[in-house]
Amino acid sequence: MIVRVLGDGQYELDNVEADKFTNLDAALARHVEEGDEEASRRDLASLLDYDHRNGTAVSDDDFRPSDQVLPYPSASLAEVKALLEDEPALIEEEHAGS
Repeated sequence: MIVRVLGDGQYELDNVEADKFTNLDAALARHVEEGDEEASRRDLASLLDYDHRNGTAVSDDDFRPSDQVLPYPSASLAEVKALLEDEPALIEEEHAGS
């Protein structure tokens, strides 16, 4: 799984790590949907930390599409929500060329 962190780059997670990432991502999506800004910030920080600790940085000249996109650490609840709402379209566009 390739995860793009806006303003930071891309990271590759193996399948075991990707499963844990997916669970953390689901918690973030749930808290964003509920409008819980405090929990959303905590979830986003956990996701970014997990990605940095467990992912392998992808070289800037490696142009593989991202499977997931994370906002920058200081993103507001509204910005995270907007990204989550747009994400399916981004993934469909990226895989259309495959």
